[in-house]
Amino acid sequence: MASFWGGRTGSEIRAFLRDELALSPAMIEFVLGQCRVGPQALPTILWRYGLLTIDQFATLFAWLNHRAAIAPEPQKPSPAPRQSWEYSTLR
Repeated sequence: MASFWGGRTGSEIRAFLRDELALSPAMIEFVLGQCRVGPQALPTILWRYGLLTIDQFATLFAWLNHRAAIAPEPQKPSPAPRQSWEYSTLR
């Protein structure tokens, strides 16, 4: 399973699916296994398998958007400084 389902994010998503949408633990693991591109695809996958009503779809989508809005911006790594030999090969 992809790494974005681990840690705090995975725990929060699992809890939301279990507590708010009443999905069984087995169904949650199945759906998360089907969702390989990240949490943003989760509502669509649940909808595709007929596991959500339209209201639940909207609730999950809003919850994911809210989480994305309050999540800290991921830090981009700074580029490595060029080595002196790289300057000579670029000319």
